Amino acid sequence: MAMPWELAEYIMVVTWWSLAGWIAACVVLADEVACVLRRRENGVIRRPSLAY
Repeated sequence: MAMPWELAEYIMVVTWWSLAGWIAACVVLADEVACVLRRRENGVIRRPSLAY
């Protein structure tokens, strides 16, 4: 038996919105990481000064 068109369309829409949500979350996260790296606010990048 074949899949009804309505079910195929529903699966496609749910999959599309799920992927769109993941992509949006990744873009927002990448933007936040880039801002932190540009501002040098995280402690991993800062090197302690050797001059006392």
